[in-house]
This record gives sequence, structure tokens and C-alpha cells, in this order.
Amino acid sequence: MPVEPRELPTVGEKDDMRQLAWRLDVAEGLRVEVLGGAAMVSLLPPPRHHLIGNRIYDQVNRQLKGPRRATPYGPGIAPDVEHGDYAIPDLTVVPTARLYEDTELVSASAVDLVAEVVSPQNARRDTLLLPGIYAEWGIPVYLLVDPRTGEITVFTGPENGTYVHRERFTFGEQVRLPTSLDSTVLSSAEFPRYGKN
Repeated sequence: MPVEPRELPTVGEKDDMRQLAWRLDVAEGLRVEVLGGAAMVSLLPPPRHHLIGNRIYDQVNRQLKGPRRATPYGPGIAPDVEHGDYAIPDLTVVPTARLYEDTELVSASAVDLVAEVVSPQNARRDTLLLPGIYAEWGIPVYLLVDPRTGEITVFTGPENGTYVHRERFTFGEQVRLPTSLDSTVLSSAEFPRYGKN
């Protein structure tokens, strides 16, 4: 069946890349983010990606104290909630009150943690691009889980667009998050790797 050509949205003088990204007509289930001033469309991740994300979500929410929650696949976060770059992490920890606000995005300054599970199609984005972006935005903790290699990295201490501290773990180990996250401990024993049964 032939595809009908469509007129692409354009960026006007008063628009920014976010406005263009939000006007893109993409297939349901895909996500559009603006990172480094460029619109990026992510493909649907494989089921194991979602399984790991759900296991992280369950464990974090069981252990967090106080009025904050882990949320899977959103909300979107941005350093400026009105303009410019924004991301939609696989998992975000934010104060519960932020989830009741009538805004499209949560300010990065309110975020305690973001987690990304590497997808085979987006490995460069998650492993090379996002650590610098999340550090620049001042996200205190970036949890990166890579089912391709069976490795987990906890990035902390954002300074001048880079994370000062990195702690690495392998699947099967206990992953202790910082005291700012109530010293939450994640069990990675049941995290599946890609290409493994």
C-alpha cells in the first residue's frame, strides 16, 4: 500500500524544537524526545526491557520513604518546562506532589533519579549521550541498566555536565543506591539479558 506524502511541520520564529517534536505524527507507542536540540524518535523496546523496568519500579517503590514515587515510562522531564530539550526516561523518581501538577513536563530540578534500560536500537543514546545530558540537567542519580552486557552503572555527583562518581555492578549483584534515595537496594538477580533464555 503506498504511503501518502505528508507535509512536515516547520519551526516558526516563535517555536522551538519542542514544539516541532510535539507536532510530529509518529506511530503509537513510539516516543519523541528533544536531546541536544535535536528531535529523536525511539523504537519500541523488546519485552525484556519492560520486564527489567518493572522490576526496578517494584523494588524502588517498596523501599522509598516519604512523599515520592517511582514512575515508569514518564513523566517527561526538562531543565526548562516551557522550552527546549526534554527526555522521557524509562523510570523517574519524583516528589508525589509533582505528579498532580497540570504541566506536561516535570522540572529536572525536582527529579531524584532517572533510570534507563538500554535498548539494542538506542544504546548510543543511553550510554553516551544521556549521562552528559542528565549531569548537565543536575539529575542527582542516573541508573543505567544494560541487558546487552549484563552491567549496571550508578552515576552520581553531577558537576559541570559530567558525573563525578560511577559505580559498576553486574547482573546478579545487589545494587545499593545513595542515601538520598533511602539507601534503596536493588536485586538484579532476575534481570534478563538480551539474547539469553
